[in-house]
Amino acid sequence: MPFKRQPSPIPRGATHIRLVTDEGKMSESDVKNIDWVFSYPFRCPGKLVFLKKDRGGFKELDSIDFDGVWPPKDKPQVIT
Repeated sequence: MPFKRQPSPIPRGATHIRLVTDEGKMSESDVKNIDWVFSYPFRCPGKLVFLKKDRGGFKELDSIDFDGVWPPKDKPQVIT
């Protein structure tokens, strides 16, 4: 019996992520490193911004309020 896949909270086409903490500090990483970057002991709450790399820089796709735990426990956003 096939398993039902949970919808991903990562927008389609996102290549990078940016975490903006409450103190205003920023961190950027590739989206493929999201499990490693936001695992224990690096739990930092803030705003998580999903970016897509363009020729001239980055384009913001979406953002969520991030409590420091990945994947989010409450219902993930379905982004197509």
